[in-house]
Amino acid sequence: MSDTRTGPLVQKLVDALQEDIGEVIGFLRKGRDQMKLLEAETKGVNGTSAFLKSKGNELDKMIEDLEDEAQAAEKKMLGTPLVITSTVDKTHVERVARAKAAEAQP
Repeated sequence: MSDTRTGPLVQKLVDALQEDIGEVIGFLRKGRDQMKLLEAETKGVNGTSAFLKSKGNELDKMIEDLEDEAQAAEKKMLGTPLVITSTVDKTHVERVARAKAAEAQP
């Protein structure tokens, strides 16, 4: 647990940001649903249906991007815990072992 006042406040900010983005996404989805209805009703009206379909696709992408941003907010603002990993080059280990073995022989 953090002994600072900042950590919990940043967490509250992350939570608020995610809620706000969620609200925006809700409004965009509602607008997208309306666009789909209009798209169906305007077929044959001088390209309006095609225009709505095109803009609807852009709106779908925007919604997807906002969802990704909401999910990434915590990681961006709070960071990720440090994970220490190590890897070993097995070929190098074998070379070192052969060199040591050769060194040990009289």
